[in-house]
Parts: sequence; C-alpha cells; structure tokens
Amino acid sequence: MKRGKEALTLKWQEIHYVAITVKSSATVHRCLKFYNKFGKFERAHNGTLFLDEISEMPLSLQPKLLHAIEAKEIERIGGEKSIPVDVRILTATNRDILQAVRDGFFREDIYYRLEVASISLPPLAGRQADIEPLVAHFVNIHRGSF
Repeated sequence: MKRGKEALTLKWQEIHYVAITVKSSATVHRCLKFYNKFGKFERAHNGTLFLDEISEMPLSLQPKLLHAIEAKEIERIGGEKSIPVDVRILTATNRDILQAVRDGFFREDIYYRLEVASISLPPLAGRQADIEPLVAHFVNIHRGSF
C-alpha cells in the first residue's frame, strides 16, 4: 500500500509511473545508466518519475541527473547512443533541501530545475485531525478487497 508522499504523487499518475527511493549510489546509478536493458527512466518515458529522498542523492551522481533533465536523454552503460526520455519528475525529501544546497550537499542548479511547484506535506503524526478522514478514505477504497 502506498503511503504519504508516494500516495500523493499517484494523483499525477499518467501512462507510466515509476518510483525510486534515492538512498544509495547504486540505486541512482541504475536509474540513470543501464546495462543494455530498460531502466527506470526509460520505463517512465512519457509518464512520471518519482524520486523519493532526492536530498540523499550523492553529489557524484547529481550531474547525471542534471544531464537527463536538461538534455532529456540518458545513456546506457555499454551503449553507443543516447536514448531520449520525456518524463515529469516529482521529488520528495524529509530534509530541508535548501539547507542541503547551502551546505553543499545538493546542487543548486538541480534544485532550481526541479523547484517548479512545491507542496509541504507535514507528517501525519502532527495532524491528528486528518487521521479519521484518511482511515475512512482508505476503507472506502479497499472495501471488498479483503
């Protein structure tokens, strides 16, 4: 079951929706460069790519993301040509992303490429009044599926 930020991004779901939690270099590397097979950017082509915990992306891989955003293309490892990708990118983080930019952990140019519209979604623990309506909503959605 999707929860929190990922559930919110499903409102933007289109033809293709791919979610990635950016926690390690390996995850991001597999996202941006592939071993001659379809990867997450390609699967999200003409759809939505959700990058969760974007502030955790290692600095060494941020230029690859910037290139994918600006050039709208990726390159597979071992490949000989660039592959066009047209994706809407949604991101989320639990950290103060502007502070990460100021501290040098996140590139400012990527921040401004991604910062088109911002939604602040406070933790549910601090929104007690929202719990009952959310429970009713999910019970209604999943009624009869158990």
